[in-house]
Amino acid sequence: MVLALSLAGCGVPNATPPDRRWPAAVRPQSPSQSARSANPTPSARLPAPALVLRAELLAARLPYALSRAVAVAEGNRVLVCGGLTVSGTTTGAILSIDLNTMRIREVGRLAARVHDAATASLGGAQLIFGGGGGAAPEATVQRLEGNGSVVVGSLPAPRADLAAIAVGGAVVVVGGGTAADADGRVLATRDGAQYRTLATLPVPVRYPAVGVIDGSLYVIGGATSTGDTDAVQRIDPVTGRVRVIGHLPVPISHAVAVSVGGSLFVVGGRSAGTARDTIWRLEGTSGRVAPAGRLPMAVSDVAAVVVGGRAFLIGGEADGAVSSIVSLSPP
Repeated sequence: MVLALSLAGCGVPNATPPDRRWPAAVRPQSPSQSARSANPTPSARLPAPALVLRAELLAARLPYALSRAVAVAEGNRVLVCGGLTVSGTTTGAILSIDLNTMRIREVGRLAARVHDAATASLGGAQLIFGGGGGAAPEATVQRLEGNGSVVVGSLPAPRADLAAIAVGGAVVVVGGGTAADADGRVLATRDGAQYRTLATLPVPVRYPAVGVIDGSLYVIGGATSTGDTDAVQRIDPVTGRVRVIGHLPVPISHAVAVSVGGSLFVVGGRSAGTARDTIWRLEGTSGRVAPAGRLPMAVSDVAAVVVGGRAFLIGGEADGAVSSIVSLSPP
């Protein structure tokens, strides 16, 4: 069984006109170094891989450029919640995407507007954890109700740039923290209000890609205090044991993990401040990754959701927020 969750990063993108289409690079950042080795040059690319996932840029677009939101599946519609607009403003808007008609409209507002939050389902309810509410991370936990949300609790400490994923009847919160410090504590909750520390990451990260394969939780890449990392960390949610089991071909952060066709894929993200168009497939037992296709464009910080065997990458950033929607499916 494979589950996956996407996440985004805490920060404000450069202003970009809403109709600008997918430039190849994000805003410059200082060169980063992984926990194991230095980053390659931003222009480094993997050899063209054999296609495993079919990536399609859809004609439908969001009504405005949006990045660092969270996406939730409700039947045959997707709710896109919060995020950053092209001006760098945190929004509380909830957009509905009808997957039958691809009609997109605003249907509600969050009780607490956030970007860089995480979402997971718990007991039939969809929760939104933390995120940046403005100048600083929030500890707020919200529950979606109808076309809005209500605040139902708080994390033990403010945390943005995080991931949350349901596994074993609980939700595990992993990664993220503040701009100054990644929080290495891995939290578990069964009600969204009470939390226990399940484990501590050997490589604390913000902006990781996170997914589940056969009951084990995988924390892939992310940003450390010294830069992006290539580490693949595995957590046993029963025992709390966690260790580094492998390494990516390059250090990466701001990517997402999605489950399609029974496999876990790591999609997009940034290396050395440059957006990527890569798709990798994770081999869970070994921690190795294999090339598995390319996106139509380089992008990071997307909202990702899987519906009916297809993954949808919504919005994101190139050198600023964008409004495109990409689908990923088996060929």
